[in-house]
Amino acid sequence: MVSRSVNAVLETAPLARLAQLGLPPRVRSLVEGVHHLALPIIDNGLERALDDLERDLLAHVDRTLRDDEQALCLSSLRELKTQRAEFVHRCNLAIQRPLVAMVQHLGTQLGLGEELQLADTDSCGTREERTTLAQIAARAEIRAGSALHGLAHRFAVIAGTPPVEFDGLALGPQQLCAAICLAASRLSLAPAHRMSLFRRIDKCLFGDAAVLYAAINDYLIEHRVFAHLQVSPRGQPGATASAPQAASAPEPARSPEVAALPLAPTEQSPAVAPVATVSSPNRESVRGETRPAPDIPLDLHFFRGLRDALAARRRAQAAPEAAAERDRPIADKADVLAALGVMQLQAPAPVMIGGKWENRGIAHIRQDLMSHLRGRLGGVTPRLRDEDSDSIEMIALLFGRLLAPFPGNSIRHALLSRLQIPILRVVLKDPGFFPRRTHPARRLLESVCVAVAYWIEDEDADRATLERLQGVVDRLLKEYSEQLVAFDQAQEEVERIVGALQKKAEIAERRHVEAARGREKLDLAQAAAEEAVRELLDQNAVPLAVRSLLENAWTDALALALLRQGVDHPTTHQRLELVDALVRAFSQPPAHARAALDALRGVLEQGLAAIGFHDDAITSAWDELCRLATAPEAGEAAARSISTLLQQRPRLGGEARAGDADNPAMSAPGREAPGQAAAADRIRQLPPGSWLEFVAKPAAAAVRRRFCWFSAVTGRTVLLSPRGGKGEECSLDHLAHELASGRLRILPDGHDQLIDRAWREVMSTLRDGIGGVSSGSNP
Repeated sequence: MVSRSVNAVLETAPLARLAQLGLPPRVRSLVEGVHHLALPIIDNGLERALDDLERDLLAHVDRTLRDDEQALCLSSLRELKTQRAEFVHRCNLAIQRPLVAMVQHLGTQLGLGEELQLADTDSCGTREERTTLAQIAARAEIRAGSALHGLAHRFAVIAGTPPVEFDGLALGPQQLCAAICLAASRLSLAPAHRMSLFRRIDKCLFGDAAVLYAAINDYLIEHRVFAHLQVSPRGQPGATASAPQAASAPEPARSPEVAALPLAPTEQSPAVAPVATVSSPNRESVRGETRPAPDIPLDLHFFRGLRDALAARRRAQAAPEAAAERDRPIADKADVLAALGVMQLQAPAPVMIGGKWENRGIAHIRQDLMSHLRGRLGGVTPRLRDEDSDSIEMIALLFGRLLAPFPGNSIRHALLSRLQIPILRVVLKDPGFFPRRTHPARRLLESVCVAVAYWIEDEDADRATLERLQGVVDRLLKEYSEQLVAFDQAQEEVERIVGALQKKAEIAERRHVEAARGREKLDLAQAAAEEAVRELLDQNAVPLAVRSLLENAWTDALALALLRQGVDHPTTHQRLELVDALVRAFSQPPAHARAALDALRGVLEQGLAAIGFHDDAITSAWDELCRLATAPEAGEAAARSISTLLQQRPRLGGEARAGDADNPAMSAPGREAPGQAAAADRIRQLPPGSWLEFVAKPAAAAVRRRFCWFSAVTGRTVLLSPRGGKGEECSLDHLAHELASGRLRILPDGHDQLIDRAWREVMSTLRDGIGGVSSGSNP
């Protein structure tokens, strides 16, 4: 009995488990203190969100005239009033679980059952709800990146583990959203009202997320947990402390319990690799069916192997004059850095390659460097140290890969090329640039690469953004001399620029998806209206004029009623009944037909006016029907007159239909490609946000598009550019055909950084004996 009651308490209050784990008193006190500090802030945000939702639902009840909407709003209001306290309580319990799981391994389990696991939104809510919460969490991580970065390290000190990614951080936005999703799944709300609740929580709780995480950090600092950690401004998850000052800052004396815990390292272990500082669009398709990158840890062993490969290649390519090379004086590193400092402040002049002007590569920079050193030594040409030469060659290989996608005379190529000299200076002074993903210079380089690869193109529309990025790079070139803080400041500016682009893209995406959903509803309504009208017409013989009016204008009027009022609305029933009544009227003798028509005039005029017919056109159509009813021999003249009236008004959704007819990508391919059915299934399983790449010809530039939505009914898809612009109109069958034919591929997720991919390609090239890239060859 006692055991059962203990387990019941632990199930209903996860923090009660702390007393049973045998934790050091200080660890338990810190965890409980963090929870007691965060709980009022979180509860206040949830309560304000619930108040806002109730107020908006009441306003909608007063505003709407539809009985079904009023009933739905009132039902949600009753549920909120009776269950709001329970909802907040369930959120609190779900928030406790990751806090306990964080330190659970430190104590003895005492037979308390399975360990608590981090919350996971995959087990609750619809896919749309999970996607919305994931977007809310991602935005919160951007807003509170620096505070979350510090919190990850301080929680790591408490738990005795390496810092975790933001998605696994107790009390982080991802875990809070998971708790909210679990608690909301027990609320009997309409799906639209549940989504409204999430949007209000985004505003009330996560609108200023930095306040919550700054308060927790301040509490831990007051209790001497990593009090002297220096955090650089961040906007994305996954980074660790990067500034050298943070590593060298003295840590205050800690209590024996916390001192016994392993200190979170300033360098993250390879197993916990952070993601890009500025998120690439690919990062949102983590759960998509994509091709994973090779699992090669980019640690010290990797870069030692890379240096060994370069040394082996250098020995294999040793020239006969190598002995004379060794007799030359070795350039002092201080002279090398000083020469690069002078070159950094000079405007880079383009070079002529193959009859085209291109930006200067590392090979040209090395030539300029040797010229500067020769001038310093009175005309004697020195040689570089082997380690310095290897570092320069490694940077040459890296930039060769990073610059390869861009034309040599493009603005994006020029922007990225200007970072070569400051990165070289950093590498020669600090070899830690290579294995440390969190190095300030490497983070900036990754951010600029992501910006020019995913968010900016060489177009007039992006000229202003490119100029802003150029300004950031110009300031870096002027300000960087010794302190890495210049890279942190530039990183913060790049994040602001790309963050603004991301917000615009999100707004544009929502607009395009909502428009596509509206188009799908219109297509379904038109199909239902056409089927209903066709069924009645096929069973009866009617004059051509009547058939034309019913198949065109009146089908649109019926579809509009289905779309706006629904299938059970009286207006829909009236317009559907008019079809049957009009057919029966023209099957009667002329005297009875005219009387039957008079009873239909009001409904007919109302329906034609709803789809845009003017009064004169409505009167003309009515006169032709009356003339046809009294004089059946005037059928051909009435048909011509009705046809003329119909041609003066476009069909409902006519422009989109005409566009589909002219677009071959919206029609089914003529011949099914091998594997097309499997490709179609694969595309259907892609989550919103997956990235596709079209390649029309082997030599043509690839076109990247974001797969945002598709209709399982009509097969239409929404493909957008990285900036949220409307891409090509394609059907699901067309995409499957292109994927099966090899002209389309699904891009891998963005968890792997662009720089990491470049390093792996460099190592692959060296192992294959291809000998690097052209821009990396030594002069």
